[in-house]
Amino acid sequence: MSLGAAAGDGSAKVVSPPVPAGALVTFRIWIPAGSTLTAVQPYALQGAAGGWAWSGNWQSASSLQAGNWNTLTLQIPPTAAALAELGVVFTLSSASSAAAYVDSVKY
Repeated sequence: MSLGAAAGDGSAKVVSPPVPAGALVTFRIWIPAGSTLTAVQPYALQGAAGGWAWSGNWQSASSLQAGNWNTLTLQIPPTAAALAELGVVFTLSSASSAAAYVDSVKY
């Protein structure tokens, strides 16, 4: 995903993923060296039956290895309703022409 032409949040997501309640989801994320990335957050958004509850695992870019693959996890609540979205939010401090990659999402 292209990180964006402006500061703020961008995301890569899947709509209505078949991830079961209680699953541990593992994401492999490649962070470009020299980008203006400040944070990454894998997340799950429950659907209407779950009250649109959000679960996330916010990580500062300083805790990640730039120019390398990083493994992050997200625990889906054991009582979660069907998910509306599963994805990753990328936060930038300023515009960037770099690209980040999400690969090998497993649960």
